[in-house]
Amino acid sequence: MNDPNSKSAIQRAVENVGSQSQLAAKVGVTQGRVWQWCNGERIPAHRFQIIAEVGGVTVADLLADEMTKSIPSKKKNDVFDSAPSKKEAA
Repeated sequence: MNDPNSKSAIQRAVENVGSQSQLAAKVGVTQGRVWQWCNGERIPAHRFQIIAEVGGVTVADLLADEMTKSIPSKKKNDVFDSAPSKKEAA
């Protein structure tokens, strides 16, 4: 028997509904978007409630999963860069 805690809440929601396509239709997104969520993309907070309702999971579980995802690293030329590098200034 599978341990329900070994899968993410979004993966459990997909299983409860039947497929990524079915969950996508009920949530109002594409199957590709659900695939992205199942593979680590962040789920927008405004989608939590509907996913929880149709997928048989809790908002708390969805939020807990989101909290464990890493924060994206700062990319070069990010808006938070204070000054251009010497190479960029040349």
